[in-house]
Amino acid sequence: MFGIGVPMHPSLQVVTGMITPAILILAAGSLVSGTLVRVGRIVDNIRALIARGELMRRAGNDNALRIVDRQLDFLLRRSDLARTALVSYYTAISLFLLSILFIGLTLLHVINLDWLGPSSVMLGGVFLFAGSAWSGHRGQHLERLDAPRSAVVPHVRVRPAGEPNVRTA
Repeated sequence: MFGIGVPMHPSLQVVTGMITPAILILAAGSLVSGTLVRVGRIVDNIRALIARGELMRRAGNDNALRIVDRQLDFLLRRSDLARTALVSYYTAISLFLLSILFIGLTLLHVINLDWLGPSSVMLGGVFLFAGSAWSGHRGQHLERLDAPRSAVVPHVRVRPAGEPNVRTA
């Protein structure tokens, strides 16, 4: 039935039943894309920090090396959060795809499990929300940490304690 007392053609029921999971798949794909860009930036920053740390090690600058190590730990935590978010997004996409299959089979009267399709959509939504929480909230929390920038910004030199920070050209 469509609306109040108006019958709906079975093929139209199949299509309308599958629209919600399809839209959620597109949303999850967009979140995956943004998270992959973030992971790429994290990897680039890690590579730059490793190169910078090697320069500091050769120069014998132990203070800067400690800062680089701290920033590497910070970036590795961000990487772990992004990876967890990606796993959650991919799980959500898989559940949405399964829900399309379940909804289609139920509406075509192949299986009689009316609850399976909507349950898969809702469970996929939970994974989508969880991935967003890991990617957004936790990532923003880590970005707010007060990490010294002197190891990654070349125009700022690491200063001994008590000496003012001086920019070099």
